[in-house]
Amino acid sequence: MFHEERVLVEQDLHLAFAVADEIAVMEKGALVHRVPTAEFRRNPATAHRLLGVA
Repeated sequence: MFHEERVLVEQDLHLAFAVADEIAVMEKGALVHRVPTAEFRRNPATAHRLLGVA
């Protein structure tokens, strides 16, 4: 079975949440966090810690 992944680099969280199955956060070229979008949205403290937003 063929599996396709695409990468979207986006700063607009509302857009990213609307189109992504997973959220990945990179810092200085390294992956520091990867989680399903729904889980990321349920935990605003994670967004604040990783992105500096509420």
